[in-house]
This record gives sequence, C-alpha cells and structure tokens, in this order.
Amino acid sequence: MKKITFILIFFISFSTLKASEENFYSFALFSIGLSFLLDDEVKEFVNSNRGETLDDLTSFFNQFGSASSIFIPIASYGYGKLFENKVLEETSKKAIFASIIAVSIVFPLKYITKRERPDKTDNYSFPSGHTALSFAIFGSYAKNIKGFKKYLLYSIPVMVGFSRIYKNHHYFSDVIAGGFIGYLSVILSEKFDKFSFERVKTIPFCDCSIKKTGLGIQYYF
Repeated sequence: MKKITFILIFFISFSTLKASEENFYSFALFSIGLSFLLDDEVKEFVNSNRGETLDDLTSFFNQFGSASSIFIPIASYGYGKLFENKVLEETSKKAIFASIIAVSIVFPLKYITKRERPDKTDNYSFPSGHTALSFAIFGSYAKNIKGFKKYLLYSIPVMVGFSRIYKNHHYFSDVIAGGFIGYLSVILSEKFDKFSFERVKTIPFCDCSIKKTGLGIQYYF
C-alpha cells in the first residue's frame, strides 16, 4: 500500500508541471518501468475492494475503450461538418487520427511482448488497447478545452483503465503503458495538419478462427 501511495503522489506532482515533450517521453518510460513493480499490489488492492457498485461502474466505463468507441469521433466529425462546427470537425478529425496511431502502436507491441493476461484468456495483455484507444479519443477533445470539462473528459479513459484492471483483463503496467501510448497518439496527431479525413476508410472484418468481428481503419497516403 505504501508503494501505491508513493506512486500516486509522484504522478500527481508531475502532472502539475508544464513539461516539454522530451520530459514527457522520459517520464513515460520511467513510469511504465516503475509500474511493473506495482502490478501485484494494485491487483491485491483492487480484489480487496470489490462490490456491486464498482461492478456496475466498471462495466459501464469498459465500453468507452472498445473498438466501437471509434464511432464517437466519427459521428462527432459528421455532426461538425453537417452543422458547420469547424472546431468540433477538426478536433474529431484529430481524434480519429490519434486512434489510428494508437492502434498501430498497441497491436504490434502486443504480439512482440506476448504477455499473458491475468485472466489467462487467449488475447495478449501488454499494453492495454482499451486504455490507449480511450486516451487517444477523449484526450484529443480534452486537449482543446479548458476548465472542468477538460478533467471530466480525462476521467473517462482513467476509469476505462481502472475497469480493465478491475475486470482482471489487464495488469496495472498494461494500463499505464496504454495510457501513455494514447496520449502520445494525441501529441502525434496534432503534428499532422495535412491529414485528410477523406482518405480514411473503415473496413469491417471477421476472424472466423476465434469467432470475433471488428472494425479496421485504412488510410490512403
């Protein structure tokens, strides 16, 4: 428990700094490495604090990191374009691109690390795709607003990450890595000003070997 308290104080202290991108990368690598030391303690802490309220709450937030959550920025982009809301349109465009970047980083890492999930299912654990995708989407919107709404938006991917640990789908380190990847995707999407949404195509797919369906995103350069 002392380790958890220390790391939370460390994260909160750093979040108050106006850090440069170089500091962000260093902090991300350091935090991911440190988070591996907390996997067992966080798992034990979560298991000792289960209850009906958290069961329902985590089930609700878990969906905001699923593949279908990509339709949030897609729908927002369409709404912004239809009603000529340029800010919403541009922010949604960046959120879509950030999602593409996040997924492009997460899945190769999963197959490189091949870390077994805590619930022993077939899918790989590191890093958390749900957390990365959620941070990429909601972080894109949060980055462009101020005040209470900013923190409200950031609370969604934080709860998604907690939900993945609570549901025993991921370790703490998986979620921390996923969060940083998601936020990195937001930073990178800001750099691609010439990104064209018209070059993006969504492709539904089915993997019959594992009886799962999904949504692929293809970008034409």
